[in-house]
Amino acid sequence: MSDKVSLWQAIKDNWGQLTAIAAGLVIAHLFVMSVMVDRSVTTALASQDIATDAKIISMDDEIDENGAVGRANKDNIEDNERRVEQAFAVLLGRDPDEDP
Repeated sequence: MSDKVSLWQAIKDNWGQLTAIAAGLVIAHLFVMSVMVDRSVTTALASQDIATDAKIISMDDEIDENGAVGRANKDNIEDNERRVEQAFAVLLGRDPDEDP
């Protein structure tokens, strides 16, 4: 008999080791693909120039400005209310500086 073993017989004898090697290769391939996709997504997002920090800071500045404008508007409204009350007092023949 010959000492040569057929390829089919070698596969049948070592199917467990071959399966483990194939599974290892698949897992390694999936890991490499995951890293490549993650890197591509990160690069694409970085190129979008979202600049969220700058937007948050500008929003905070706008809120501060609107707050100052709101306080100024409140003062103007109160001043206008006082003037309207004085006008009605004059129309009603009362002293405009006295409290109603």
